[in-house]
Amino acid sequence: MQLVSVGRQRLLWVLLVLALISGVAGSFLPDGIAFLLAEMQVAFAIIHFATWTRWSIAFAALGIVFAVSYLSEFIGTHTGLTFGNYYYSDTLLGPLIGEVPPLIMLAYFSIGYVSYMMARVLVTGGAEAYSAKIRGGRLVVTALLTGLLATMNDLALDPIQSTLLGQWTWEDGGAFFGVPAHNFYGWVGTVFVYSLLIGILLVRTMKTPLFSGALPTAFMVQPAILYAIYAVSVMVKPLLGETGDIYVAMAMLGSIIMVMPVVATLALLIRKRDALA
Repeated sequence: MQLVSVGRQRLLWVLLVLALISGVAGSFLPDGIAFLLAEMQVAFAIIHFATWTRWSIAFAALGIVFAVSYLSEFIGTHTGLTFGNYYYSDTLLGPLIGEVPPLIMLAYFSIGYVSYMMARVLVTGGAEAYSAKIRGGRLVVTALLTGLLATMNDLALDPIQSTLLGQWTWEDGGAFFGVPAHNFYGWVGTVFVYSLLIGILLVRTMKTPLFSGALPTAFMVQPAILYAIYAVSVMVKPLLGETGDIYVAMAMLGSIIMVMPVVATLALLIRKRDALA
């Protein structure tokens, strides 16, 4: 029987705590420390994914996300087709390759993974998210729901990172605090594509069931906890003195649209645990 070791679970919780510190206090820390803490969410996603699948699958999924999101960003920065007309700063997000910062692909992976696992829970109705092979129409629905969940995060984050912080610039502005609506549909499409490919990867590479043995409820809820951390990182900004209409509006938005799927995911997993008890 394959179980999640106590040491692995503790490591994942430590990574979540570090991600929370990054989300809440990152802007007050030295740049180097803030960067390292921010990457804890990526480490969490890879380790958590590898724990219930295999390391080879987790890194293959990372490769899929990197390739699809980089291609989407490359097309976007050169043509405006995927997200609208924008360009990245060549200093705030690291070096650019083809006018795209490769570091941002890691963010696609972390938010994509937690959104994907929450979508699997919502589609399967609970703990089967970690055991069932999701095929056919459910495969498509899971990928689409993943795109919507990831875009909820971008809705609350993009105006701060672009309009206020200038990490990227929208050349034509936009109706949503300077961000064009085009951007969010591009997010849904990009995440949908790589989530669909990851779903196909799991169907073709994993045996049935996807693992042997029982997974702890604490392990299964961890992706939703990281998604909640993304919401908290936006919600606390006005409380930490970062005032202004955008900060207040994004805090309000995050407290509603990002909290709802977290509550639904946790409710399904806890209900399933109680049913099996």
